[in-house]
Amino acid sequence: MVVFLLSMIISAVFLLLTIIIVVELLLYNEYSSRNIADNIRGILPIGYEFYEDGLIEAMKGESKTILYKDLSFVKIDNKNIVLAGKKDKFIIVIPRCLVDEKAIQYMTKLQRIIGKTGR
Repeated sequence: MVVFLLSMIISAVFLLLTIIIVVELLLYNEYSSRNIADNIRGILPIGYEFYEDGLIEAMKGESKTILYKDLSFVKIDNKNIVLAGKKDKFIIVIPRCLVDEKAIQYMTKLQRIIGKTGR
């Protein structure tokens, strides 16, 4: 009986330590990704705002509207969103950590409408 209780106590302590370590790793991962996104925002002088019909690119106080109808393809992967204009007028590469979930939904919908994922 003593051996059983001792093994249950050791198992409970081990399980508790495992849960604590997993939670710590999840918190570290979440806060480090936020920190990376904030660092990229601080380095890049460019900001993007996504809307249903186009996006606004702001650079050093100047803003430019890019309509989605001017795009030839949209490519979305785990790290970047790539937008290319028709006849190679422009290419925009946006780090995905700078984009919120609503903008990704717009880009996914636009990718389906255009029907291409890259050249």
